[in-house]
Amino acid sequence: MVPRLSSDLVSMGLGPGNRVPIAGVCLNDALSLISEAVYALREAYAHEVWYREESSTPNENTANYLVKFYCDDVALRLYAATEHLANAIVEMLEIDREVLRRGREKSASLASLVGNHLIREQPSHFITSAVVKLIDSKGWTRSMKYRNKWVHEQPPLLAGFGIQWHRRERWQEIKSGDTVTGHRLSFGGKGDKPEYSVEELRSFVEEGLFSLVHTFREVTDYFIQLLAAKGISLTQTGITGRFL
Repeated sequence: MVPRLSSDLVSMGLGPGNRVPIAGVCLNDALSLISEAVYALREAYAHEVWYREESSTPNENTANYLVKFYCDDVALRLYAATEHLANAIVEMLEIDREVLRRGREKSASLASLVGNHLIREQPSHFITSAVVKLIDSKGWTRSMKYRNKWVHEQPPLLAGFGIQWHRRERWQEIKSGDTVTGHRLSFGGKGDKPEYSVEELRSFVEEGLFSLVHTFREVTDYFIQLLAAKGISLTQTGITGRFL
């Protein structure tokens, strides 16, 4: 349905000065990234099966590397797709962007701003309900946390990648009461404990992707109903309305 939301025809039906047609473009952008995320998830499964089970010489290290590689890609595209979906909501509901910017933290994503705005200003709206379902998804929340650390901090450590270290001071203080009497350094160990296994990573990005698809579908359905209420109908071949 989404590729048939022709921006020029919707604009023709709604007239000048209307922001709603822009939402269709944003939905198309979100759909492209969701499709790419689905492809990346499929590749994570395919490479795991090949290098762990089907290859004549199974290679656990290569399997772990490629599952992580493609799951990282899923998480990154999930974030970007969610931002496109947030833009679509802003346009279809014609939310004042200046209102969203007030009190905005520099690090806040548009999705978080839109979600908070909807919960605060339109708690009973259908779109708000769809957004809350995404916020409540543990898979999506964990995927966003993983992505944010991946981009802004040290990427989370995963099991199966040899000895790894967190970014922290290795020397430990030796104290007598409140007085530091010396320092101790341990070495020759197994490194720091990983935060996830590759299977855990794949599991929560998969759940996050499915949750986003569900919310995306609900937002798209609302948009089509919104257009229908304005005399613009989506058909098997395109868009029709009083203007055609």
